Amino acid sequence: MAKIKNKIGYHYCSVDIFMQILQNKTLWLSHSRTMNDKLECIYILDILKRVIKDVDFKDSKKNEILKLIEKACQSNVDYPYIISLSKNKDLLSQWRAYGDNGKGAAIGFNLSKIPHKDLLGNGDSSSNIIIDEVCYKEKTIYNILKKMLETIPYLDNKYIEKSTIVEYISQFIKILSAFTKNSKFSEEKEYRICYFPCYRYLLKNLYKENVDIEEHLDLKFRTKNSEIVSYFEYKFSDEIISDIVLGPTSRVNINQLTLFLSQYLPSLKISKILKSKIPLTY
Repeated sequence: MAKIKNKIGYHYCSVDIFMQILQNKTLWLSHSRTMNDKLECIYILDILKRVIKDVDFKDSKKNEILKLIEKACQSNVDYPYIISLSKNKDLLSQWRAYGDNGKGAAIGFNLSKIPHKDLLGNGDSSSNIIIDEVCYKEKTIYNILKKMLETIPYLDNKYIEKSTIVEYISQFIKILSAFTKNSKFSEEKEYRICYFPCYRYLLKNLYKENVDIEEHLDLKFRTKNSEIVSYFEYKFSDEIISDIVLGPTSRVNINQLTLFLSQYLPSLKISKILKSKIPLTY
């Protein structure tokens, strides 16, 4: 859980996507279960299972609450929408995986200038965006979950409804799951911008419900590998872009890029256009 003040996150992309992002001043937040990690948002469940086994209150009533929390998390379908950024502005694996084998660009975003809350709820209380860094340390997540579950006897003894305890804790775990990844991904040093939509609102037409919420983004769809993928567009202002890094095998002409930025990002200083230092050739 990081303090996001003045933190820069880099979004690696192809030149085509780079142009779309700047022309439209828009980021795409994609459904988390369509991302490249098959354990996205469910990796935490194995850790939770071990914590519940270790916490065991030796009290049937309180253990029932543990089982209900586990069931609520396992049956989760309200997955967040995410865009990933890296702390590292010039990482070979990121260029290869997301930056068109080095021909693309990395856009630096000043995360503190995006209205948001962090995992602890600090920040803009009116924002429905959560920004924080990803945790790759299983022990850290284990300890967070254990400390939270160990509060159950105190909550239960204060006559708080069992359903309220289950809802509160399982909701936090669902949010934490979006910022929990296997240590094998730790090289990415990832920040995440996450949006948690109201699924009842998204499905209101299907179920003929009248659901009102104060603020929401508009759901959109695209295709990816012959699949239908939902996403949300997040509009941003020029001021959040800190710098741009061109990939190690970039073919972008600096004069053409300058003309492009003059039209779509005039606030960015030319000195903020950097070139990768990785000696990669194809």
